[in-house]
Amino acid sequence: MMADVLRIPTGQIMGIIAAIATVGMYSARVDSKVSENAARVVELKADLQAIQRDVVKHGEVLATLKADSKHIIRALEILKKSERRR
Repeated sequence: MMADVLRIPTGQIMGIIAAIATVGMYSARVDSKVSENAARVVELKADLQAIQRDVVKHGEVLATLKADSKHIIRALEILKKSERRR
C-alpha cells in the first residue's frame, strides 16, 4: 500500500508565506515605532525636568519680589504718615 500524500495547493503555500512576511514587516515597523517613542519619552522627561527647574527658579524670584513689595509698601506707608504729621 502506498503512503498517503498530503497535497497543499501552491496558492495556499504562497498565501501563507506572504502572510508570514507581512507579519514580519509589521512587527519590524512596530519595533521601530517603539524605539522612536522610547527615545521621545526620554527627551520629554528631560524637557519636563528643565521646566520643573525653571518653575522652582521662578517661584524663588516671585517670593523675593513679594517680600520686596511688602517692604516697599511699608516704606511708602511710613513716608505717607510722616508727611501727614508735617
